[in-house]
Amino acid sequence: MVGLVIVGVIAAAGTLTVMPHCTFLKADQARLDIDAIGKVLRLYAQKTGHYPDPAVGLDELVRLQYLSRLPLDP
Repeated sequence: MVGLVIVGVIAAAGTLTVMPHCTFLKADQARLDIDAIGKVLRLYAQKTGHYPDPAVGLDELVRLQYLSRLPLDP
């Protein structure tokens, strides 16, 4: 019984230590996704002479295979 309590306390302490880092990881992932989209948009504009139509959005980049998929919001 005492061993179970000790394991529970250690697990709780580990969770409290790791959880704040998850927020930073999500922000870093969002920053990387935005940078990648910016690079792809510049490449698209260099090749075509214009940016994708806002009515179509980023789906044009996926359709033309500049992006493999649209990134998900972390």
